[in-house]
Amino acid sequence: MKRMKNSPLAQLALPAVMLCALLAAGCSVIPTYTGEPVAGGAPVTSPGVETASPAVAPVSPIYIPPATVDPLPILPLQGGEAGTIDTIRIGDRLIVTFSDLSTPMPPFEVTVREDGMITLPYNRKALAAGKKRGQLEQEIHVLFVPSIFKQMTPSIRTEDRIITVGGEVRAPNRQVYIGTMTVLKAITSAGGFTEFANKRKVEVIRANKQKDTVDAVKAQEDPRLDLPVYPGDQIHVRRRLF
Repeated sequence: MKRMKNSPLAQLALPAVMLCALLAAGCSVIPTYTGEPVAGGAPVTSPGVETASPAVAPVSPIYIPPATVDPLPILPLQGGEAGTIDTIRIGDRLIVTFSDLSTPMPPFEVTVREDGMITLPYNRKALAAGKKRGQLEQEIHVLFVPSIFKQMTPSIRTEDRIITVGGEVRAPNRQVYIGTMTVLKAITSAGGFTEFANKRKVEVIRANKQKDTVDAVKAQEDPRLDLPVYPGDQIHVRRRLF
């Protein structure tokens, strides 16, 4: 027996046994991830248990609303500016009717001021000049409903738009404005000049009291000098001096 312990075979077998024991002990403590959290927030491990990776929640797309552009503002029309027959102008006389009310209201008449504004019942103010009648009706509705009335439908009409041609013309008259018109066209509609007319200084008095002078002789040669005429304007042809 003593001879076996000292033999070379025995000396080699002992380290091999110890190595196997160490490897067996190390394999038994290799941790595997379970994915279960503990109180401190860190995951715990359990030996020898295989688990699937935790699912990743889908990320919802972020909605970015489209940019809004304030509409640009509408300015009042002055004498000489372009516009259509349905465009409200400075000096226009408006008749506003309020319908669909429990207590009827009489029609309200108002003149568009030089600043383009009108003042309505209950001291409600609105910019009228430069707008279409339908557009102004919608804005008046917003001014009164629902702050004053539960429901109300406004409607607007304008008095006949008139221009006046007088002085040294053959048929002085008041003409209904029906669209684009110039000084020479208005004078032609009034029968033309008399033999005593001063064609060099035709006076145009605008609705806002501004005064312009047209040389009809030059305007006949150059149409650019023939000024446009608008509702409420007055054309006066002076008598020439001999």
